[in-house]
Amino acid sequence: MPRCGRGLVLTVAAAVAVALALVSVFGLGRDERAERRRMRHALLAPYTEPKCGAIPRHVHFIHNLWDDNALSDKELTALQTWMRGNKGWDVHIWDRQKLTTLFTALGKGTAAMWNRVRAVPNHGQRSDLARYLLLSVLGGVYADIDVYAKDKSLDDLIGCDRSIPATFVGVTEAVLTEEEQAYLATEMGHEPVRDRVANYFFASAPGGDCRECRAWEKMKCSRRTACCSQRDPT
Repeated sequence: MPRCGRGLVLTVAAAVAVALALVSVFGLGRDERAERRRMRHALLAPYTEPKCGAIPRHVHFIHNLWDDNALSDKELTALQTWMRGNKGWDVHIWDRQKLTTLFTALGKGTAAMWNRVRAVPNHGQRSDLARYLLLSVLGGVYADIDVYAKDKSLDDLIGCDRSIPATFVGVTEAVLTEEEQAYLATEMGHEPVRDRVANYFFASAPGGDCRECRAWEKMKCSRRTACCSQRDPT
């Protein structure tokens, strides 16, 4: 074959190879990304619908993040207060295996963040990070599993019918009564508190970020006991 003919054949072959690569990246790759989005939506849908404004009607608790203990009587009683007082809200209890399954299924980025959370040696810090990651993905309400719901419903607290739906709801602790302070000091080892951000209860739309966290820290809500309590209301 003449030299120029061989060059032409090589040029055409190279062009075909490039074209096939582009089809793979932008054609099949696009289909693959679309399929991943459909799978992610199918995975998240049971936890993100229906909504109270912008916040999913789901209450999330985390248990057995670092041990395998059964729920205590106190924790079971606390869970019942959430289920009794908030009709139309689904309750979910997550342990480390369920969280691992969820975050792994959501893709490499979320799985990597979860692995970083799991590597944190301090139990309290690991628990804090786990709840933030969970609500950033699913949205909804987070409450510590030993926190009791009180008379104020989540519908009222979050304001499902607001003209501008809330995307984040948090509370700070007001000055507590002497009885409450004594209980916290004796049972929980807490120092006296005032306007402390309460991370044992908060709500978020999916995809919340630190801008909302900073706004939350600036809040001066003096009605913590209107929504939840760390004591049995009965």
